[in-house]
Amino acid sequence: LSSKCISSVERHRWYGSSFLLIFLPVLFLLGTSIASAQTPQLETDKGLLQSIAPYNADVRRSILVASQNTRVLEQAQQIRNRSQRAFQNLIGGYSQQEQGYFYEITRYPSVLRTMATTPDLRRNEVEDLLNNTSAILRENGWALYRNNRGVLSQMYQLNQDAEYAYQQMLQPLDITTQTAFRQLANYPDVMALLS
Repeated sequence: LSSKCISSVERHRWYGSSFLLIFLPVLFLLGTSIASAQTPQLETDKGLLQSIAPYNADVRRSILVASQNTRVLEQAQQIRNRSQRAFQNLIGGYSQQEQGYFYEITRYPSVLRTMATTPDLRRNEVEDLLNNTSAILRENGWALYRNNRGVLSQMYQLNQDAEYAYQQMLQPLDITTQTAFRQLANYPDVMALLS
């Protein structure tokens, strides 16, 4: 080989090796940032798996179906957000303690329905109704009913409106997806995880 050929080959090797020397740290940093960007996603995925693992197979199947319908999940989140804002606006003028009572009664939809839709309950009827609820409601339920029946009725109506909007959203979906979302409506913590 001629000296020109050798110097040309050596020059390409030098350019190639200097390219690696210059861009190897860049590639390393890029790889590190990609890996660190994936780490939170992996952590999130791991946490999500640990969160849904305790549920039975039917619920996990519904979670799988729901997770494949991001548009529906977004719409469900919008319904939930509207309902929460309306609820917060409704009780916003009450003391923090009274707001706590309102939040507490939402944990018992059948109790809320009865208190909101049945006028003139007697004290012993309210106490019987609250028999299997929290101590907070058992202690404060009569006053809540007697003094805030209008608010309870509005809370119940908000719940009904949100339920109607949710069912309307599900109407055009296939039966498997409808069933999955209807089941998950009973698991608000799961719906929050998916959103």
